[in-house]
Amino acid sequence: MAARTNELYWSSDASVNRLARELSLSKGALYRLVAPLSAGLPCPRCGAEMGYSNRTTRDRGLVSCAECGLEDEYERIRAYRPAEGEGEIEGGVGLSLAKLVVVSAIASAAVAFLLSAALRKRTREHDPDGI
Repeated sequence: MAARTNELYWSSDASVNRLARELSLSKGALYRLVAPLSAGLPCPRCGAEMGYSNRTTRDRGLVSCAECGLEDEYERIRAYRPAEGEGEIEGGVGLSLAKLVVVSAIASAAVAFLLSAALRKRTREHDPDGI
């Protein structure tokens, strides 16, 4: 059923209402069966396959990555050519913006904890009564 639904959805211009009637499905059920259409491009952020989530995005030339959520125009993604070593750190491990934000947040929390502990220790040293 999913294969037939995808074939009809992506290869025709029939309305979703018409397709749903022909397949004896609700519109919601039809949309749940429709899989993204491959755009034939790797995602420049994570390397997963880019695709069109629906016919409107296909018609507008907008692709997205189901893995990392990157969305952009097909032509911009197709033309994208990363500079040598861009987006990589030693050992070839990709460093995405999301990873960088998480690492920065953890480092910031650690620094705040250490500064707070040092401040409490210093306050206790200067106030022998602990008040």
